[in-house]
Amino acid sequence: MISRRTAFAALAIVIGLTAGLLVTEGVLRMLKDSPIEIPALDIVVEPGGKTQLPDPVLGFRPIPGRYTVTFDHRDPWELTNLSDTTRITSPLGSAEDRRGRGIWVFGCSFVQGWGLNDADTFAWKLQERFPDYPVTNFGVGGYGTLQSLLQLQQALRERPSPAVIILAYAWFHDDRNTFTNGWRDANISYRRFGTTAQPYARFDDNGQLRYYHSEESVPLLWLRSRSAMFNLALESYGRAQDAGLRSHEVTELLLDRFAEESRQSGAHFVLAGIAPSPLTEATLRRFEAGGTHTVDISVDDRDPANVIPYDGHPSAIANDHFAETLATALQTRAIVVSRQP
Repeated sequence: MISRRTAFAALAIVIGLTAGLLVTEGVLRMLKDSPIEIPALDIVVEPGGKTQLPDPVLGFRPIPGRYTVTFDHRDPWELTNLSDTTRITSPLGSAEDRRGRGIWVFGCSFVQGWGLNDADTFAWKLQERFPDYPVTNFGVGGYGTLQSLLQLQQALRERPSPAVIILAYAWFHDDRNTFTNGWRDANISYRRFGTTAQPYARFDDNGQLRYYHSEESVPLLWLRSRSAMFNLALESYGRAQDAGLRSHEVTELLLDRFAEESRQSGAHFVLAGIAPSPLTEATLRRFEAGGTHTVDISVDDRDPANVIPYDGHPSAIANDHFAETLATALQTRAIVVSRQP
């Protein structure tokens, strides 16, 4: 039987620990640390409320159909996905008039054209610039390089190879490719538009690159959303873990694989930098030195004209620049020859 003295000592320890935790929690909140925040995105998708479905290979994929998306109760925009889940690059029905090897464009929401009407995306503008070449927009919001690579492999199995394959790279794809804790946490709010589970790549214990598949759940989210102390501890642990993932090295290997798959298909491969940063610039230099066609199409995202007001994605003006810079590079290097005025 536990003595009264032992019970009292245990109670004192529990009270002391609880008081210490409460004091620590209060101090952290005064220092502006807080529990993890789950932003309530003011985005309405009609019809259906979702833009994506689970996919066993890609994690998620767009839902075919025409949608109206509204940000913050204003500025609605139209999104049209074809039956193959790619976004349209010309008026519905007009693509049947185009034959032959085309241009495939892969990437994230910057390529998809998140926040823009169909006709404002740079893939649509490329189609207008090169009417002889069917342009296919494979861009999907939230995708990293690995998902683009898996898309490419699927497309090459199912379709005739194109004349040109363009992959858009941005520095923030590195976190997506290894599914860092930071990327997982930043993506919490988007679960209501479909799943956020995804494939990712990491080095195994032998230094070999392996592919895995994540769950969409965030460990200890209930506790992290209520305690600044636990959230700070888990964020700090997550940052330390992320630092050891060698995310950019993983990305470079994925880019190498993407380039090789493209060349083996007989297509010209072009790597396009789409977000300004020293890392993006260094990556383009590395691949250009290795014989890959590269082009920096990025814009100054500090200029309000280049971003949409709601969340900072590239604006229609920025997409004009993307299309013009890409078209000039394709023609200057004789990768694409326009046969129509």
